[in-house]
Amino acid sequence: MRTADAVRASSRVAARMLLVGAALLGASGCSGENGDAGVIKSGDSFVLVAPKGYDDNMVGVGLFGVVGPVGNCLRIEGATVFWPHGTRVVSEDPLVIDVPDLGEIQQGDRVSGGGHTYSSLPEFIDEMPSGCSTEKIWVFYPEDTQ
Repeated sequence: MRTADAVRASSRVAARMLLVGAALLGASGCSGENGDAGVIKSGDSFVLVAPKGYDDNMVGVGLFGVVGPVGNCLRIEGATVFWPHGTRVVSEDPLVIDVPDLGEIQQGDRVSGGGHTYSSLPEFIDEMPSGCSTEKIWVFYPEDTQ
C-alpha cells in the first residue's frame, strides 16, 4: 500500500511529464511540413504559415507594407498574415523569420508581394491562436513567388 506522500510525489512527476511534453509540442511549432497550415510559437508571438502548395495557380492582389505585431501574430499593415510554406523562425528576440524567396525579415521591414485577403478564417485553418486578430487576414507571398 502506498503512502499519501508517495501518491502526491508520483502525481507531481506525472504532471511535470505532461507539462514537458506539451512544451515540446508547442516549441516544435509546426511549419506545415506535411502540407497543412502551421503555427510556429516564438516566445509570446505566433508565426502563421500557409499550407504547402496553397499559392499554386493563385491569382491574388498586390500586398505590401511594414511588418509588425498585431496581437500575438506578425502582421503587414494591420492584417494578420499567413506566411508562405517553409517560413521559419531564425531568432526570437528580436523576432526574425526566414521567408522562402524573400529572406530574413523582422518587425519594421517593408515587404511587397501578392496573395489573398480574407474577412474570415481561410478554409485551411480551424481557429486562430489566442491573441491573433481575425478582423483582417492576408495569405502573403513575396513578389519572387508570384
